[in-house]
Amino acid sequence: MTTKDLAVTEYTSWGKRTRTEGQISTDLLRGEEQERIATFGDSTSKAFTSTATVGDREWQLSFDIDGTASATLPDGRVFTADPGEKGFSKAKNILIDMDGTQMEAIHEGKGNWIIDDAASQKVAQFTGVNNGMRRAILEFEKGMQLPVDQEVFLSWTTRKTLESRMLGTSWALTIFLVILTPIIVYLMFT
Repeated sequence: MTTKDLAVTEYTSWGKRTRTEGQISTDLLRGEEQERIATFGDSTSKAFTSTATVGDREWQLSFDIDGTASATLPDGRVFTADPGEKGFSKAKNILIDMDGTQMEAIHEGKGNWIIDDAASQKVAQFTGVNNGMRRAILEFEKGMQLPVDQEVFLSWTTRKTLESRMLGTSWALTIFLVILTPIIVYLMFT
């Protein structure tokens, strides 16, 4: 086995957010070539509806940080990601249903996640460690062949999961600092 055998050859990542005519969008890119496979209408809100253009087809998206993420494809199929009661910011497991194809994103600790299929076989992995949220790279297992629609939905779920966890952490830190500030001021002047 060489280091080339260990190289990740199949992955998706995200381009920078762009704003066109007041609309925020982000491109989903495949592999080292950075081939654009989809463009997602984006929002910084905790809950929103939007669209994505995958190839020449338009998907209807719905996301709620405390609820579910879903994509309705033009042919009527519905893909969902359900983090359960804790929502995306605190979930340890996210159940994914892509029109009958079941998968599960499993938080392994720190910022590391794996995605398993219904037979508990690893399909992909992603991480929020070392600026992983910035590009939200989803690495597929070697030889894994997924339909483009599933690849795109798993990539979007990855991004929304990492963004939600960062937002939850930022919110907790902000509250902590707001509470701590008067205490520090009091201690400085007494």
